[in-house]
Amino acid sequence: MSRNSIPSRPKAALPPPVAARSTFGEIADAVGPIRETFEQAIGDHPLRAAAVSLALGVLVGWLIKR
Repeated sequence: MSRNSIPSRPKAALPPPVAARSTFGEIADAVGPIRETFEQAIGDHPLRAAAVSLALGVLVGWLIKR
């Protein structure tokens, strides 16, 4: 078997770093409104947000310990 039998990439495909940046940009655009909603909720109710974070941390810790 020849070492030169590496399949070539189609010319229309983007290089992996460019494709990754593009994908992350699309994800950031899609998540943006949700993130803003969470930031507003945390700003409006900081004590409740801290309690929820603590409860989730305890739950995850308990699940990992099991």
